Amino acid sequence: MVIPHHPAPSALPQRARGPAWNRLALLMLRPLGHAVVDGKFVPVDWWSIVSGPIVRVRWPHMLLAAFLTTGMSIIATGAW
Repeated sequence: MVIPHHPAPSALPQRARGPAWNRLALLMLRPLGHAVVDGKFVPVDWWSIVSGPIVRVRWPHMLLAAFLTTGMSIIATGAW
């Protein structure tokens, strides 16, 4: 049994759309490539999991977080 996707943000009524961060949160809650087996979530399609539509948002976010964390660590070490 494959878990159905949440409706796309554009498929929601106008009042349910809300601000951009809310639409992004709906996009992030889409479980892709998983199935339920004996009540447990089991990965079925790794490519779908790794290359879902949220990757366009998560990858730059994590890259920026890594650069900022590294930079602040270097600055803090230099200041110490």
